[in-house]
Amino acid sequence: MSLGPYPERSWSLSKHKEFVECRRKYFFSTFEQWGGWELAAPERKQRAYRLKKLFSFHAYLGRIIHDEIAAALRKSAFSIEESLSRVRKRLINAFNDSLNKQTRWEMDPKSIVMFQEVYYEREKWNKQAADSQINELENKARTCLQNFAVSNSFKRLQRENCEIVEIEEGFPSFQLDGLKIFSVVDLLFRKSDGSMWIIDWKTGKPNEDYEERQLKIYSMYVQQQHNIALEEIYCTDEFLLEGESVGYSFTEEDISIEKQRIRFSNKKMEELLADVKLNKPKDMSDFPKRSDGHCQFCSFREICLSDSSRSSITPEARSKEQNETTANSKTRIISRLPPGINRIIVDSPLRDEYGTPYDELEEQFLWKERMAEMDSEMLTDEEDY
Repeated sequence: MSLGPYPERSWSLSKHKEFVECRRKYFFSTFEQWGGWELAAPERKQRAYRLKKLFSFHAYLGRIIHDEIAAALRKSAFSIEESLSRVRKRLINAFNDSLNKQTRWEMDPKSIVMFQEVYYEREKWNKQAADSQINELENKARTCLQNFAVSNSFKRLQRENCEIVEIEEGFPSFQLDGLKIFSVVDLLFRKSDGSMWIIDWKTGKPNEDYEERQLKIYSMYVQQQHNIALEEIYCTDEFLLEGESVGYSFTEEDISIEKQRIRFSNKKMEELLADVKLNKPKDMSDFPKRSDGHCQFCSFREICLSDSSRSSITPEARSKEQNETTANSKTRIISRLPPGINRIIVDSPLRDEYGTPYDELEEQFLWKERMAEMDSEMLTDEEDY
């Protein structure tokens, strides 16, 4: 089937997350990369498409762990050591791709793994550095997989009469006012009493507002797709790094508020379209950049920082600017850490008392700030209330 010149109009929480983080990032990820897989596509679109395929270390590890958990659930059996062996092999192969196959990645970014950290700071990475990073990631994987094996959700599946309904199935969606909402559930199972349970495996640090919103959207999907009452839907976040779980059940009022937030988010997205029916965006200049220190973590910074308005900046000046941005970012995080949390700076980067790198902390703070901004704007928009 031939794809059109613009992406299908749809909404997801991850797309919303990009939108509130930075409008320009949202433009690159949604519109500029579209069609970039075509050999005849303009070079800028091809670059945007490639950059969208970059993985951070921890995002790639999360994907591997999810794959291992999905395989264990389908087999109803699990060996931590066998799983870790596969994890390590995939990490080694991924680092080999990133370090040695950049030309092949540029030709086929879907088949070759390219780490964002390696792509943007290649001079820092050799075999010794890669081996050290692999060991660190493998240790994180061990913790996550050990906690999965003893998690309440996995135990419940083993000891109770449960029917698995979905395990990360394709690209499921539901409709809200004619808008397609994507909702990929990690695990959905039905208990013998007819209740349905949504499980979300988390390999990173908790982000309460984001996690709760995600589970509300999953609940909307299950309610619509399986024609089940909301009070029969139960949700659990399994935080595998901490070995903790958090349960949720939502009311009709909770879901009504979440629907309102989705409508408002979609309305703001549509304001940046030249043609809503075609999902054709306005000019890139209508999607402003955010200049508050988060750019260093963005996979699109190569094309964003190479805009003509910055073409006169020397590499030395750009490097100095990025270093200053990093320092400012650390200062902001230290000032916003809750009382009692240890400030640990080990050889830079900043980490919290659990060893979480400061870039992950920055992302959480950024998300909360942007969501507060959008919620405030929604509450003052009389058209929506």
